[in-house]
Amino acid sequence: MENVGDIITQAKIDLKDPTFPGHFTKAMMYGWASEGQREIARRTDCLQKQTGNIASLMNADTIEQSLATLIPDTEVIGLFNVYAGTSTSKKALTFTTIPVLDRDNMYWRGRTSGTPTKVYVGPGQTLGFADAPPSATWLSANGVYIIYSCLPLVNFTSDSQVPEISRKAWDYIVDYCVLKGKREDREFTAFDRTFMMWKDGLAFIKSEPRIDVKGRTSRIIPPGGVGLHKP
Repeated sequence: MENVGDIITQAKIDLKDPTFPGHFTKAMMYGWASEGQREIARRTDCLQKQTGNIASLMNADTIEQSLATLIPDTEVIGLFNVYAGTSTSKKALTFTTIPVLDRDNMYWRGRTSGTPTKVYVGPGQTLGFADAPPSATWLSANGVYIIYSCLPLVNFTSDSQVPEISRKAWDYIVDYCVLKGKREDREFTAFDRTFMMWKDGLAFIKSEPRIDVKGRTSRIIPPGGVGLHKP
């Protein structure tokens, strides 16, 4: 499969409705494929991006920075790593939480600005820095980069479009379209069986635990990086 046209064509074949317009129209298939790509990205974090150097967007001597300012995407769902350092030497900062910082030192918010070593997601979708707020000197000498997951924003409207998520997940867009078709035809038993297989299959492309920017989980990621699981 090379594009959305191939995806919806395969889905139509699997639904035993191989021709267009047929029972399931292109408009229906485009809508289901768009919805499927977003749902797969939401469940697996398979759409990951990295910012450019965002140090210039940060306010010196400020503990928390707005994620909406630091990350250009409007549909950010999780953070995986925050790197800081020079162009030749970057290091992942350690993820932590406000309760852990409070437990270790209840006065941590009043520390002098300097070199941050830890990050956390604060209230209101902010990115916080500890053990010290980033000083102006540190920001001028270092770059800051965020690896994050997000949802696709573009809806499919033509066959030539290419999904944003990893190619290894495209089969699951096909399966999602088939799911929607079975539900449309009220084949509920087949829908339930296919949905469970689809959901279980997503585990093979699900990324490592990440920090949920909307506060739904407090899972902490090891600082060594993240990749996609292979079957």
